Amino acid sequence: MAGIKRQHNVFAQLGIDPQEAFGYHIIEPLIQLRKDGVRRVGKALGLPDEISGRIPFPGPALSARVIGEATTERIETVRKATAVVERLLAGIGAFQYLAILHEDRVTGMRDGERDFGQQIEVRCWDSVDARTATPTRLSFEIIEKLALEIIREVPGIVSVTYNVAPPSNERRREMRLGLFVLSLVLVLGPSVYRLRGQGISQDTLPENHLVFTLRSVEDRFKGANEHLRGFTVSMDISQEQLEGGLLSIENVTRAVRNLKVTGTLTYPDGASTEIEYEVVRHRDAEGIYMKTTLGFFLWESAVVRDDELMFVIDFWYTPPARPTDLAALELAERLLADSVNWHQQDDRRCGDDIERNKWSLFCALKHASVEKMGEYNHHNSAMNAVRFIIDDVVRDHGFAHPLMDYNNAQSTRHADVLRVLAIAKERVKQELEDRSLSFRQFTATMFGSSLMRRATADTVAE
Repeated sequence: MAGIKRQHNVFAQLGIDPQEAFGYHIIEPLIQLRKDGVRRVGKALGLPDEISGRIPFPGPALSARVIGEATTERIETVRKATAVVERLLAGIGAFQYLAILHEDRVTGMRDGERDFGQQIEVRCWDSVDARTATPTRLSFEIIEKLALEIIREVPGIVSVTYNVAPPSNERRREMRLGLFVLSLVLVLGPSVYRLRGQGISQDTLPENHLVFTLRSVEDRFKGANEHLRGFTVSMDISQEQLEGGLLSIENVTRAVRNLKVTGTLTYPDGASTEIEYEVVRHRDAEGIYMKTTLGFFLWESAVVRDDELMFVIDFWYTPPARPTDLAALELAERLLADSVNWHQQDDRRCGDDIERNKWSLFCALKHASVEKMGEYNHHNSAMNAVRFIIDDVVRDHGFAHPLMDYNNAQSTRHADVLRVLAIAKERVKQELEDRSLSFRQFTATMFGSSLMRRATADTVAE
C-alpha cells in the first residue's frame, strides 16, 4: 500500500528484526535485486531456464493465495487449481499466473447443475520487475478452458473468474514522479546511471532511483546527479574526519554513526534545505538515511571509486506503516473535522494554518506527522497513503503536488477531503493488521503451534 512496492519478503521491511525475534541474522546476497535482476544472475551462473525463468512464488507459500482462513483443506484446493492454471498458461509468455481461492461461497454450475460452492479467481499479467504490471489479454477460448478444467478437477469449485485490473498504481506513481521532476526542472537526458566498476545502469535501476556522485571539496563532500540540473547535495564531513583519512563506505558509515553529520540540498534557484544523515537498520543490515524536507531517503547501495563517493536513493521510498502513521491520520482528520477549519487555498506554508486553526490537507498532515512522530518525513506512510488515495479517486489528475492541488481544486469539497483521510486510515490500519497476521502465520509455520502457544502464554504472563 505505502509507496512503491516493497520487497515484502524482507523481514526488516515488515518491521521484524530476525536477530531479536528468532536469534539469528539472515544473509541475503541478492537483497538489492528485484526479480528481473535475480533472473539475470541465474542466467549468468548458467542455471537452466526452468529455474532462472520460473514464475514468482510467494514467500508464505500458497497460504498467501487463500482469502480468509488458510486451513489445510483450503490450501489443498488452491494447490489443485494452481496446477491447472500453471499447466494451461505455461506457454503464453506471461510474467506470472496464479489461482486465488475466495472466502465467499457462490452459486455456480457443476456437472451441468446449479451448485453452491467455492470460487477461484485466476490472475495473469505481463511485467518485467513486478513493480508495474498489466493484465494479460487472454482469449476467451483460454479463459473458458481454464474454467472448465478447474471446475472439473478441483472438488468444491463451482465458479471461476478472471481478474482484469487496470495498470498498477505504481505506474501512475512513476508518471507522477515524472511530473514532479518536470516541475522542478529536473531534466533527464537519454541517461545511463553507472557506478564505475559496479555496472549499475538505467537498465538495472527502476525509474525512481537516482545516483549521486560526491567529491571531496575543502571540508565536505559535494556533488550531484549528472542529469539533475542545478541541484547539489553536500555531506559536511572532511576526509580527515574519516578513520585513517581513508574514504570507504565503512568509514563513512562509522562517521555518520559517531558524529552528527549534516549537509545541504541546494535547489536551482539557490534555495536550500538541511540534510541530516543517520545510520539505521535496514534489510537486516546497517544503512544510511538521508533526511530532508523532501523526504527521508535510504542509500539503496553505495560505492567508492576513484576518490568519489557514489550512492543510489529511491526517490519514492516509503517506510513501512507504523502505529504513529495511523495516529497522524486520525489527528489530521480531527483538525479538519469542521469545514470552518478547512483552508482551501493551500500555499504549502503552514505557519498561518497553525496560528489561525485553518488547515489545508497538506498542512494538517504535516503538523500531525510532527506531533505524532516527532519529525517530518514528506514521504511517510500517512502522507503517501493519502497521495495514493488521490491517485485512485482522481484518475489521470496531472497534479504536480497532489495534496495541495487536490485540496485547492474547485471540484474538491470538504467531504471529499475527509473521505480520502478516512480511506487512507483504513488502508494503513489494514497494512498494520496484515503485517501482524503475516508474522503470526510465519511463526506458526516455522516453529509449530506448540511454540506459538508457549510464546502466547509467556506474553500473557508478562
